[in-house]
Amino acid sequence: MMRFDEVFTLWILPRALLCVLALLCVLGLLGLIHC
Repeated sequence: MMRFDEVFTLWILPRALLCVLALLCVLGLLGLIHC
């Protein structure tokens, strides 16, 4: 059994990074469109 913090880190960090990358991509596309 893994500790809760280990499970939390393994499950949340990848998703958080993906969300950040998605937001950056969307903001970049919006910036290109507006420019």
